[in-house]
Amino acid sequence: MGWSRSTTLTMLRRMTEKGYIRCCDEDAMKSYSPLLNREDAVLCETRGFLDRVYKGSVSTMVSALTDRHALSKSEIDELYAILKAAEEASDND
Repeated sequence: MGWSRSTTLTMLRRMTEKGYIRCCDEDAMKSYSPLLNREDAVLCETRGFLDRVYKGSVSTMVSALTDRHALSKSEIDELYAILKAAEEASDND
């Protein structure tokens, strides 16, 4: 990614402190491995982004994305399917 060594080590230290990755000392080297699966990490980052940028409002985010970018028919169909599934899940709760 073109990061300096210190930037990379700082990022790894912070991710370890937050419980995202594990650091193991193996001989003279450190080994890092994930503690979250990709889906959980993506969900966590998405929720953080949504909260920071759109104050938690999905509708505000979708509105911002569609204001300047026309959606294709297939994208609109996908959004309808997502909303329908969310509605059904909400009805079951």
